[in-house]
Order: sequence, then structure tokens, then C-alpha cells
Amino acid sequence: MRRAKTRAFTVIEMLVVAGIMAILAGLSVATIKRTSQKAPAQGLVQVLAEELRLARQKAVTNASPVAVCLPADGIPQSSSFYILEGRNAPIITRVRDLSGDFIGASMFVGVWPGAPATKNAPLPAGSKAGAWDLDQWLPAGSKTDFVFCFTPDGSLITNDLPSFDGSYHIVAANGLTFGPGAAAGASTVSPGPVYAQLQQAGDPQTLSISPAGGITIRAGVVRGPGIDIAGRATGGAVAPRESVTTLAPSSVELSTIYVQSAPDPSIPNDGLCKPGQYISLECWARDPGGRQLFAKWNQTSSSGRLGRFSFPNGGAPPGSVLQKEVDRMEWDPNHDWGDGTRGGWRARWGWTVPSDAVSGDVFTVTADVRDARGEANIAVPPSLTLRVSPPGDLLFERDIGGARWQIYEMNTDGTNMFRLSPMDREETFPSVASDGRRMVCLSRDMATPGAPYEVYAMNVDGTMRRQITNMGGLKTALTISPSGEYVALVVDGDLWMARINGTDYPLSLGNPFLYRVAQNLANQPSQHGIKKMRPCWSPDSRWCLYEANSELRAVRFDGTDDTHIMGPFANGGVNEPPLSPSIALNGSRMAYSIGNYNPVISSIPYPAGGDPRGIVDPGWGQFIQMDGIAGIPSGSAGIDDDWPAVSPDGQRLLITRSTQTTSPPGTEDPGPFSITIVDYNVPNAQYFGPGSQITPAGMNARRAVWIK
Repeated sequence: MRRAKTRAFTVIEMLVVAGIMAILAGLSVATIKRTSQKAPAQGLVQVLAEELRLARQKAVTNASPVAVCLPADGIPQSSSFYILEGRNAPIITRVRDLSGDFIGASMFVGVWPGAPATKNAPLPAGSKAGAWDLDQWLPAGSKTDFVFCFTPDGSLITNDLPSFDGSYHIVAANGLTFGPGAAAGASTVSPGPVYAQLQQAGDPQTLSISPAGGITIRAGVVRGPGIDIAGRATGGAVAPRESVTTLAPSSVELSTIYVQSAPDPSIPNDGLCKPGQYISLECWARDPGGRQLFAKWNQTSSSGRLGRFSFPNGGAPPGSVLQKEVDRMEWDPNHDWGDGTRGGWRARWGWTVPSDAVSGDVFTVTADVRDARGEANIAVPPSLTLRVSPPGDLLFERDIGGARWQIYEMNTDGTNMFRLSPMDREETFPSVASDGRRMVCLSRDMATPGAPYEVYAMNVDGTMRRQITNMGGLKTALTISPSGEYVALVVDGDLWMARINGTDYPLSLGNPFLYRVAQNLANQPSQHGIKKMRPCWSPDSRWCLYEANSELRAVRFDGTDDTHIMGPFANGGVNEPPLSPSIALNGSRMAYSIGNYNPVISSIPYPAGGDPRGIVDPGWGQFIQMDGIAGIPSGSAGIDDDWPAVSPDGQRLLITRSTQTTSPPGTEDPGPFSITIVDYNVPNAQYFGPGSQITPAGMNARRAVWIK
């Protein structure tokens, strides 16, 4: 096998290599000599650019503002910077002095000839940085420094620093001189920095920062033809560096836990809930140290049955273990603590009541808040107790103040009141289908005074809400058919039908599922106010009974066979109309009110065949006996009895009662109203008192209907 021979360099080759190395060394020495004066400014501006990029990235990642600040102390020239971080109480987390690394170089923020400057460059379209109050956020000692603050969306704001061409500019130079300067525009931070005008700069570099966070570096002074540029300038005093702030121990303060839908404060529990109900939980926290906070929700149960936590925005599957990426609290700059301060960390989670929860189960929910290191001293940790409410027996309207009404659920003994209406909705005329699960009501937004009511359908626990109509007009009555397929509603004095189990919703005028079946009903103002009427359905959902022109009529759901049933009733020369009929689901009895002034309640048997056309007009005098004294017609003298509702089995009757009053034409009876239950008495073949008032004294409640 042949072997390769090796040999050494010849003398000539070695001399050639040595010559090349000498040439390279000479070139290198020459380069070092030429850049020894320029390198400090170039290096300084590169370091500053990297710090600015890092600060922006950190602000976006942590969703918390980060500021790069050049100290000033009245001197617009600095060779150091510091980093300011924190939400509500920012602190200095790092200081870097570059005077020893780039000797003779310094940074300048100000104005110069040839570049007309204004305070604060315009923010990019869509930026949310304008929501940050930099004047409130900055510590007093930083307001006169040069502050470049990156907000969580990556945008840049400053403490009124000069800008031109849509960007802010920092000049790094090997020495510089300056004189008094000024910038146009309004100030947002007080006190602000001192403005100076650049006069001379040694081998300058300009670093430009756009409000969107873009950074560029260019040689020279951008738009600065009037600047005396030299290899090195004789600089003046440089602002001293800042000191790092020590983070003092602090306690995290928590708000109470807020619940949506919010519990009624008049009910003696933190909150009542239903099996399977979804509840939103919110809690705010603030830390004087300005630390990012994290929240974890915990629960205990009296029965051992536990609910399910979930992230409201879909950040984690139901029941998942809360991780920092999921349970990081978000900053809410507008939260009002009630002591003159704003801004706090918000935790918002969903919690679902166990589907197998039973009446009497008690759940306690707590919020555990920590910083990123798992440390925090909680000042008075809040907790929330939720109790499972038994299924209610009836729905009713309750005055929540300001002549605004909402729908509540309760038992027939007045216990376990539970608000169904959202806090921002005014709702009236609840009505429940025969299955006791589906209901409708008239609903409108409280934030829009005078907005028309529209028909909404939902489950009786208030879930699965959807708008049924979008037709406008004055709606004064509503009821759902026992089948849950149709509703009858009175709009501008006409009777309308709407089919509610389709898919094309909300229904507008012209939709075939929304149609008028009768016109000119007598729900218009009389001398004693608006007639207290409410249509009803036959148990088989084929007929709707309604009042028109002082008589009770029946019409099929398709608008055919409109038939007179009874009334008006002659009473001392006055024709009294039958109003607000109600029929038991088992078809046993029917009740209705008579008269618009001091109305009373009458009750008669309902035809066995279920056809309302078989009703025999009873004439005047078939009154229930509210006082329970045989032979006395009513027992409601001086009391208005309205909106009767017969129980599904016909054995009980709900009545709305109010003190007899005369209302101005076109106005509602002012009340106050209360709800009373009267039982059916077999020997007397009538509902027979005395009745039991089931709403508390002082509560204004009306129009109760049965759920079951």
C-alpha cells in the first residue's frame, strides 16, 4: 500500500505567510484606530435598541406595561437606563449604567432644528394603549425622566416626549451639547420632562421608535442639518443613574366574590342555585407591590357532591386543573375600589352546579390568590355560599324599584324566592307551558328607557333564553299555550298569535308564524285606567279566550270560529266586563275577574268536553268568597282582585290584590300589589277564604302563575 509523504513549509512559503499576517495586522490596527472614537455611540445605541425590543416583548407576554426610562434630573443627557414594571404600583426592576462600557458616549432626548416636534406621537389604529393613564401609573420620581412605556398590546406611549415623522427619536453621540428647547402639543403627565435643543453631536446615531413598537437605527441626526457634527464633542454633565427599588412585603387585598346572575340581597342567603345551573364568578385583587397575580377557585359541599369549574372563554376544558397559563388574573384598569382608586386584577370563572344536587345542598366557593412565586398574604379571604333551591311552585312579577319589574320564582308558602330575570332586563307577564319546563315573558333592556317589550322564551330556570318577536308596538298581555307551541299576545289593542317552536327567530311583521287574529280589543284606557286583562288557552291548546269590548270571546289558534262566550254583566246600570280568564289544566274549573273598578273574582265549572263554546253564561254573582263566610258574596270590598290563576288540578287559586284606587286615564294601577292563595271548598262548591297572603308585607308583587 502506498503511503502519502509529508513535508514541511519551505523558507519562502513561511516568509510569504508571515508577510500576509503582517499586512492583516496592520489593517486591523488601522481599523481600531479609526473606530475608537465612533464605537462608543454605535455600541450604546445597539444596546438600547435591544433593551427596547425586550421590554416590548415582555409587556406583550406578561400583559403588563414595561417602561425603559432614561434618567434626567433636569439634564437631557444620560448614559444609563432603568426598567420600570408593574400594574398598579410599578417598581424599578433593573438599572444598567453604560458609562464604563461606552466611555464618553451618552444619549439625548429632545428637539433640534429642521425637525418640528410635537408631544406624543399618534397611536396606531386599533391600539388600546390610550386606555392607560400614564400620569397615574408613573411614580413621582419618574415623571421628569424620559419614559418609553410599552403597553400589553405592544404599543408605545411616553410622558409627553417630542416626536416627528410619527416616531420618537433618541440620539446617541460621542459627546453632545444642547440649549433650551420646546415641543408643541398638550401635556398628559405632570410634571413632565425638561425639553432641550441639540446643538452639537459627535459621530451621532439616531434610534427611532414608532408608536407601534418598530425600531430603526440610522447614522447621523435624522432631519438635523443644523446640527454641528464632529468626531467628538465636548459634552456636559450626564444625569446620574437610578437606584433599584426594593420590593417591600405587601398583602393582597381581595374584593367580595361577585356572582352572575347576582343573588337578590333581600333573600337571606348568599345565593340560591338550581341543579345544572351555570354560574359566573368574579373576584378582584390588588397588590401594593404591583405584582402579577394568579387565582385558583376552590369549593366544598355539605353533601360531598361537587360542581364543575370551567374557564369562561374556553381556555380550559371543564374540570381541568388550573394552571398558571389558565388562572392568570387579568388587569382591569376601570375597576373602582370605592376609595378613590381604580384598577385591579380580575379573576372570572364559571361554575356549574352538580346535576344531581338536591334541595338543601350547600356549596362554599373560595378564591385563592398568589403571585408568580406562590406567595401572598391574603387580607380577609372572601368566600361565597350557594344553596340549592327546591323547584318553585309559581312565578310572579316583583317591583325592584323605579317602577321596574322582574320575574321571580317561589314556593306557595312564600319561601325560596329566586330571581330569574337578568339584572339588566325588565320583564313582565310570565307564563308557563303544561310541562312546567318552558316559559315565556315580555322583556326589554333597562338601559334603553321606552324600548318596546318583546316576547322571550326560555326554560323555567331562566336558561336557554331566546327572543321570539321583533315587532315593536305596545304589548299589554301575553300567555303561552299548554302545549308550548304558541303564544297569544296583545299588541296595540289587537290579539296576535306567534308560533314559538320553529327556527326562524326573532319573528318580525310579515312572518307567517306571527299573525293577527282579532282587532280592537278593549284593553285601551278607560275612565279607571288600563283594563287588567290577560288571555288564556283551553287545556288542549286549540282555543284562546280573550276579552274584547266588555265581553269574553274564544277563537281558535288559527284565527277561525271567533265566538262570544259571556258578558258584559249588568251591575246597577254599569256593564262590567269579564277579564283575565284562567282554566285548570285538568279542565275542571275556570276563573276570571269582573269589572275594571273594584274588580272581584268569579269561578265556574269548565265544560267537560273542553270546548269553551259550551260555557253557560252565569250572569252576575258567581263570586268566590274571599272572607270565608258563607252567604257573603265576596269579602273584597275596598280591595281590587285581579289576574286569577287556577292551579293545574283546579284546587287552588292565585290572586293579585291591591287597595281599591282610581288611576288617571291611560295609566297602570299603581299598587302596591300582593299575592294571595285561596283553596277550593267542596261543600261550598267554590274557592272559599280566608285566603293566605304569600308575599311579604312591603313587597310589591303581582301576576302570579303556576309552574306545577
